[in-house]
Amino acid sequence: MSSDGSTPTKPASFLTLPKLIALLALTIVATGAVVFFALRSKNTSNEAVVSVLDERSAPAAKVNTGEVLDATVPNQLTPELGRRYRVRVDSESRDRASMIARIGRTVTFIKGVNPGDIVVVEVTRLNRSTAEAVVHELISSGPPPAPRPARAAADLPSRAAGSDPAGGTYTGTVVHVGKFGDGLIKRGQQQIYVPGVEKGDRVVYEVTDTSGRAWKAQLIRKLEKSESSSAERAENADKPERPLRAPQIQPGQEYDVAIVEKERSNPDVDGVARIDGLAVLIPGCQPGDRVKIRITERLPTLAKAEIVERLPAAP
Repeated sequence: MSSDGSTPTKPASFLTLPKLIALLALTIVATGAVVFFALRSKNTSNEAVVSVLDERSAPAAKVNTGEVLDATVPNQLTPELGRRYRVRVDSESRDRASMIARIGRTVTFIKGVNPGDIVVVEVTRLNRSTAEAVVHELISSGPPPAPRPARAAADLPSRAAGSDPAGGTYTGTVVHVGKFGDGLIKRGQQQIYVPGVEKGDRVVYEVTDTSGRAWKAQLIRKLEKSESSSAERAENADKPERPLRAPQIQPGQEYDVAIVEKERSNPDVDGVARIDGLAVLIPGCQPGDRVKIRITERLPTLAKAEIVERLPAAP
């Protein structure tokens, strides 16, 4: 007891059990954080793995080493985006917007050059059948280009089917549009596909690829109705007239004939007779009938007739 008779109080402890537990937990968390960041810094170094290829292994790995490939001679090269080629400029495109060179069998469009130039180009764009490139170096210059007069669509050459080279410009009518949206033009038996057209369009197109069974072309422009008529006349002017078979058979003449076969488009009603090898379509008869007919219409490879009299069957 104190001198004044009161009971002395015990001083409170500063580090109680809950505070000790909290301090221990904080120490463990801090230690774990230090260890984590130390390990992470070791795993995320700035080191990079570099593979060194020699001259023989680089082409096999398809590494673009900046090598210039020679495409001035016939070859089987396939252009690749970003690669450089030495090419010879062949001619001017028909729309006069660029020049044409070849990398392998691919028509390549280049601007800022002249026919005959030999240049180093880099391929900047690849299409399905053509490529585009920019000039990196002029090696040699060709002769200066001669001025070329403008030509109307009606002046375009009419060439025989199967002779259209890539780079040639022609006119044609779209007869069908395929599932990929390309329009089909036929020159004889040759099929040519032109993108960006509709069925019935009369167009000017440039052949770009003749390597496949069906040729590929690019659209230059669509013809107006007046231009289409003049272009058709120009094309038809070069076509020989179809020879007339059995020219002696003319409308008004009468013949006794036997029906030898059915007419294909209307076999249950019409029949066909032959006079000097010429097929004559006759309505209202069947094979085995004998009739007297009068020619009513004459076409290059057939004739049409009407029945004048039915004759008795041959014995």
